[in-house]
Amino acid sequence: MRRTATGSARPTATGTLAATSDGFTSMIINVSQGIPYGAIAIMDPRPLIEPLWGGSILIVERRLRVMLQVRYRAEGQIPSAGGHDARTSLGRQVLVTQHHAFPERTVRVIDPFGAGGGVDVIARAVAERLSAAWRQRVTVENHPGAGSTVAPALVADAPADGYTLLIDTSAHAYRLAAVETELSYQPLRNFVSVAALTSQPYVLVAGARSGITTVTELVSAAQARPGEVRFASSGTGTGTHIAVEKLNRDLHIKALHIPPGATDAITDVIEGILAGRTAYAMVPIPTATAQIQDGGLVALGVSTTRRSRLLPEVPPLAEAGVEGFDFPIWYGIWAPARTPPEIVSKLARDISNALATAELLEWLNRHDADPMRMTRAEFADFVDSERERARPLLSSD
Repeated sequence: MRRTATGSARPTATGTLAATSDGFTSMIINVSQGIPYGAIAIMDPRPLIEPLWGGSILIVERRLRVMLQVRYRAEGQIPSAGGHDARTSLGRQVLVTQHHAFPERTVRVIDPFGAGGGVDVIARAVAERLSAAWRQRVTVENHPGAGSTVAPALVADAPADGYTLLIDTSAHAYRLAAVETELSYQPLRNFVSVAALTSQPYVLVAGARSGITTVTELVSAAQARPGEVRFASSGTGTGTHIAVEKLNRDLHIKALHIPPGATDAITDVIEGILAGRTAYAMVPIPTATAQIQDGGLVALGVSTTRRSRLLPEVPPLAEAGVEGFDFPIWYGIWAPARTPPEIVSKLARDISNALATAELLEWLNRHDADPMRMTRAEFADFVDSERERARPLLSSD
């Protein structure tokens, strides 16, 4: 009998299959040991069962004392297991890991940027839905500083139990290319990708004090004073930094990068432009709409090939003189490395379910955000590709 780390016996389960009239197969998994009610909670049997037969499993009934009933739609012939016909008997034992139901307490979502920014807004919207689904508190904590690397370092050092998560922007990928050798953590080794969230356009803005009202005027100002016109960002290696580096390269101009102060807050970036300390920046649209409407900021273009639902009158940069420009901001969730796979899988599914709710979809539409439909593996590959995309933009000329 296998033992858990605490020395208690690890339960096993066997099951039988029976066809049903609605095209599903019903399977009863009976826990083989006398386990008191509540001592075992099977978080999700799908990772255990799907590799045996394939198919999409739907949990029908959870009986913690003696059994778990599931149904799944068979995809073709179910292969036999252990020499028995799998249509009539399981024919093999399935190990069921002993867990308490997750989550049993507050889940913390750590935000690398200041309150009120794009990350903070989406984090709180998703946290609200997860809290309702889990019937547990899901808190969002802002931990800015050190170029938005304080929060990832905090999560990297947290227990790998699913209760401390990192929400970040595309900066998590770009940071790998920008400052990996200077970090107190290793972005690749210390994290596991959980879920892609959303993407949305940036807006390129200039301060009214700068006198710049078009992309053409930005190019003229930068060419007249090479390396002197200042642009702002929320930190080296962040999306707001890399987006402008790409813009500058595409426009063949040189400008001076001015990172923010200690808070890494996008509100500080906007304040600096309004005050004339910097001339231009790429910022998340919801954070700048009020200043655009009151005339303090001038919108020069949006960073995606589609127009923004919040600023429909502002053209894509690809139509405003920057051929082929397409650079959205995106958001995702990561967990500490070595978080149990079943917990990571549950987090990924529950986050995906939250993003699919009518309430959150309506909220995302109002905030000009599009859900990113990716599996965990696709998201991990996407992060790698974004890191490679950033490398040439950060290399010295």
